[in-house]
Amino acid sequence: MTGKTLPKQSKSRSLHVRNLPFSLTESALKGFFEEKGLRVESVRIALDKLTGRNKGFGFVEMKTSEDAEKAIQVLDGSEFQGRSLSITAAKPQKIIPVDAKQARPKARR
Repeated sequence: MTGKTLPKQSKSRSLHVRNLPFSLTESALKGFFEEKGLRVESVRIALDKLTGRNKGFGFVEMKTSEDAEKAIQVLDGSEFQGRSLSITAAKPQKIIPVDAKQARPKARR
């Protein structure tokens, strides 16, 4: 237990989980959290678009913000399949407006 908690202003239910084994499945990660008595809403492991390989990090959405805080306290720094996990509150995803994507300058030929 590292003593980390969610920031007071942000009671997020989403966690960013780093240093995952590359062979890990979403169901195995969900099971790891649930074995500790934590209530998981959903799990998403980031995959490389070209290879389909696990990138070594993912996101776990907890049922409540209290479950998220407990997960950080209980699991951050814990070992899972030979790797020390880093678990923090996930930052909100930045949404880029479609106009901003199209405003990039075109490459010269």
